[in-house]
Amino acid sequence: MENPNPLKDLKFEAARKRCRALKAEVKKLETKQFASPGAVVLQKFVSQANEAILGYLEAESGNPDLSLLAPRELELRVHRACRFVPFLYAQLGIFIGAEINNVPAEAVMPLRRFLRDILPGSEILLRSSAELNYSIVEIADDIRRLFGETPFADSTKLLPKAFFVISVPPLEANDILLHAILAHEAGHGIDKQKMVSDKIVPKVPEKLVNAWASRLAAETEKEKGEKGKTIGLPLQEPTLRSLITESVNKTIRGWISELCSDALALITFGPAYFFGFVNFFSTISTLDGSSGSHPPPRLRIRLMCQCMREKLGYQDDGVVEGFLKPWEDIGKEAVSPATTLEARLALEVFTPGVLSAISDSSASAVPETMRYTYMRFVQQVNDIVPLLVENIPAIDVLTTMPARVDGPEEKPKESSEVRSIPYSPNCPAIAQILNAGWFLRLARFDKFRANLPKSVGEDVRASERQLHNLILKSLELIEVKRRWDEIKEKLQERKNAP
Repeated sequence: MENPNPLKDLKFEAARKRCRALKAEVKKLETKQFASPGAVVLQKFVSQANEAILGYLEAESGNPDLSLLAPRELELRVHRACRFVPFLYAQLGIFIGAEINNVPAEAVMPLRRFLRDILPGSEILLRSSAELNYSIVEIADDIRRLFGETPFADSTKLLPKAFFVISVPPLEANDILLHAILAHEAGHGIDKQKMVSDKIVPKVPEKLVNAWASRLAAETEKEKGEKGKTIGLPLQEPTLRSLITESVNKTIRGWISELCSDALALITFGPAYFFGFVNFFSTISTLDGSSGSHPPPRLRIRLMCQCMREKLGYQDDGVVEGFLKPWEDIGKEAVSPATTLEARLALEVFTPGVLSAISDSSASAVPETMRYTYMRFVQQVNDIVPLLVENIPAIDVLTTMPARVDGPEEKPKESSEVRSIPYSPNCPAIAQILNAGWFLRLARFDKFRANLPKSVGEDVRASERQLHNLILKSLELIEVKRRWDEIKEKLQERKNAP
């Protein structure tokens, strides 16, 4: 007769109970509407992994060989499956804020196309989180590593090559222009897959590290002598030098990753990212504030302005220049001394040469045909902004196109010419529309407001909401048109097939 083992029985029963509860929760998720196709992919993975774990638990609970194991061996054997249950529960948290009414649903598919153009085989799930920050996390690799070499590894075959969970602040849900910041998060995905930042290896300022290590060691000895006792654990100079170097290297790596993502965002998405960045970060950070993972915004602005001129081929004009030049001057100013030693020493590394290396490495990671250029920006402004100013959604093909209007008092003239926005698969619609939208907001907003109903146009915030809705509608209609064209093309291919 098998000896009762309360621990084994409890672990098996508790795990099975939670798996059944998880199964019910996934069923509830299937009744909800999510804006991102990635939600269905993640649901299927959680469901299949949960079923595999439940089946394993059922089989193991009746395994007579378990009685031959020592108590500790038995516990570890049972825990091999039980430990995955809390992980699957945690994945359900990703769905919080991903419902269709919590995110700008019209932007999801264009954003997905943008990311897939750069990183083929990737999938996204867009969600809002109770945090004033934009973030991106790739989860597929971690899941595959966790489930690899286990009885449940087959469930990971449902996952795409890369699965990006993108979080946006709910407070910014009504400002689609700020969502250009998501290009930076996509930049992190490019950096991770193509190891852009790994190619930038600046030298730590050894002389400064040595000087600070000597200074700190001397101060420690002095304090010890004055008080006649050791304060904490005394560290010798070589140890201090090693600790400082390690900490500074970690800070430098974090900063390079962020700066590469900034450069990649500009190179793939255009000036809209820069406009969104300065508007967003002016609220949540000081120009010289930094951390172990993020460099000062002033340094980031310096890199982006340099990148816009060197990589995008930006040329001075009377509109964007008026916005860019003051920020460029701000970026050129010296960064105030950092509050931490690591940041102070890390700042010494980021010379103009290192910033140029970051821009060069980032540009080389993006195919030339997919790099955004200032000429594209000019073309998109000329083709799209006149439509938006007249409060007309910018879709691929319009049967009528208002001629250029020099003043709000003039009525637009109608033309029977079919006008197409020059869409290129190398320049995603979301980049086109947001760049044009930012230009309108900075340079044509008064004209846009003049064409709105008086009660709306006289209210700045109401006018901004109308621009937000117009841009979302443009993205939605363009995506519908793209899908329609793709389906027609597939049908034509089938028709032409022998």
